[in-house]
Amino acid sequence: MKWVSSLSSLTSLFVEDGSILTADVAKALRQKCPSFNYLQYHCCEGPEADQQLAEFLRDLKPQSLQTFVIRSRNEVGNETFMALQQHSSSLQKLCLMRLNPTALRSLHQLRHSLAITTLAIEGNDMVEGFGWLDYDNPADFEEVAEWLSKCASLRELLLARGSNATGLLLKIENNLGMIEDDSPVMELTSLNLDLTELNNRTFGISSETNHPLKI
Repeated sequence: MKWVSSLSSLTSLFVEDGSILTADVAKALRQKCPSFNYLQYHCCEGPEADQQLAEFLRDLKPQSLQTFVIRSRNEVGNETFMALQQHSSSLQKLCLMRLNPTALRSLHQLRHSLAITTLAIEGNDMVEGFGWLDYDNPADFEEVAEWLSKCASLRELLLARGSNATGLLLKIENNLGMIEDDSPVMELTSLNLDLTELNNRTFGISSETNHPLKI
């Protein structure tokens, strides 16, 4: 990976097509770019996309990735989310846009990422009317709610194009209400909801404040 070798001070990588992110690229970044911590790409499609990206993430320096952003079309899912466990302590900003139903069902694999301060989750056009965090998968729903309840540093939250996300927020609130008084409390400064609820009604909520919204 000659282009990586010549960029020893590289900290951030923005790519249009995620298919270039191979295990060899990750190994080169690990060896030649010790400060690399930010990855953003536009799309990543194909039958091997999930596995390939997972291999890339696993071959990076462990606990080094601080920002991971997917902007558009992709076929990531369970494998990618499991690989992000290699960065569970370092990951602070996680933006997963245009996720398909299979990926949304795998969000519980992110449960070890507790240092997140900014989280954005958006479904793609295929998820309309699909309860991506609903009670058809109660165990996964509970795990996602428990995960977010433990993200004490979370300040910005966006949920879009997914059914029953309001149910998720209520579950988080209930979980936090059961925590001891001396435990961390989630204090959001930005909350954006653009949702299709189970009755297919679409609505949006947006709130930003200098005074934290305590859940």
